[in-house]
Amino acid sequence: MDWLLRGLANCAACERRVTPLPSSKASRRHHSGFYVCRRRLYQARLLPTAPRCTEGRYLRRDEADPVIEQLTLARLGEPRSALLAPPPSRPNAPDFDAKRADIAVRRKRLVAAVASGKLRLEDIDAHIRELETALDDVEAEAAAYAVEIAGDSAESRRAALAFVENVEEAWAGLTPPERRSVIATLAARIVVPVSGAVLEVTWREASGLAVAVGEAEPEPAPVPRRQQRSRHVMRSPGPNEEQAAEVWTFGR
Repeated sequence: MDWLLRGLANCAACERRVTPLPSSKASRRHHSGFYVCRRRLYQARLLPTAPRCTEGRYLRRDEADPVIEQLTLARLGEPRSALLAPPPSRPNAPDFDAKRADIAVRRKRLVAAVASGKLRLEDIDAHIRELETALDDVEAEAAAYAVEIAGDSAESRRAALAFVENVEEAWAGLTPPERRSVIATLAARIVVPVSGAVLEVTWREASGLAVAVGEAEPEPAPVPRRQQRSRHVMRSPGPNEEQAAEVWTFGR
């Protein structure tokens, strides 16, 4: 048995991953089991000093897996028109140099205040750490932006379009791990709500999908022999890749 959301979905209450909880053979349940927040199941082992997640939902696998499969198949037809368009121009690119310069000026002011006797070193210690953290954030943002710009090209968009078309055609023959890999490529975020909808999925926009496909290593696809084409089996995307603005929900 395999679980399509294994390693992909988070608990809406505490942001921890949800994990499979299979039904035992001796169980009276007439289904395969649940997805449950790890922090609810294994709190004593994971974070002994942190509070246990009490709002994490027990989501039945036989409810969740058909929903994510249905949403994924529906999503495969959505980004095609956007992928056919060239990458957008970016006239309003973030000014990372200005952000760095602002942090440098604020740091110099703190140092000058110490030099003039207005402040003591211990007075500015926390502020200096905040500025260092802010600079680290700017550098991480700049690195992620550089990856995005380099990865969102006409070539990577063509590869992403081929990926979408091939996956849609080959879906019925994909193994559960391959399906899970496809879902990880298409979805920037999957959340198990505390109540209400079964799942909330944030899909990648065309540029984010192009980056994800462009960074992947190609592997053979298990498509029918008469229709064999190349496809990509994707790794799990990194945290800095672009996320979609649209959130799809599927109610009971």
